[in-house]
Amino acid sequence: LAFARIYSSATSNEINALLVVSGDAASPIYMIKNESRTIWEDVEITVNGTYRSTLARIPGEGGSTVLSAAGLFDERGRSAPPRLLITDIAVKVRDPEAEVMLLGGSVPRR
Repeated sequence: LAFARIYSSATSNEINALLVVSGDAASPIYMIKNESRTIWEDVEITVNGTYRSTLARIPGEGGSTVLSAAGLFDERGRSAPPRLLITDIAVKVRDPEAEVMLLGGSVPRR
């Protein structure tokens, strides 16, 4: 039997973003949910300040995306390592305009 843990961050941020972590310690699964009533437009997710995933939109009222190393790329277009240890997750949205840190330190500066 695999150990499953579920962790959820609080949605007390300006866009009601929720981080849900499940799976086991060796291979956690990270899901970002939009708990607001508003569709997020032009979404950029930054992992560890280096790797990015972009989406045109994430629907409101529970729309979500799951992070995978295969869908994360650095500024040169190189994929993240398959066993990437995720320590920071930031979400930037153009509409409604906001940038929030869901895991780790401070919002990345560009």
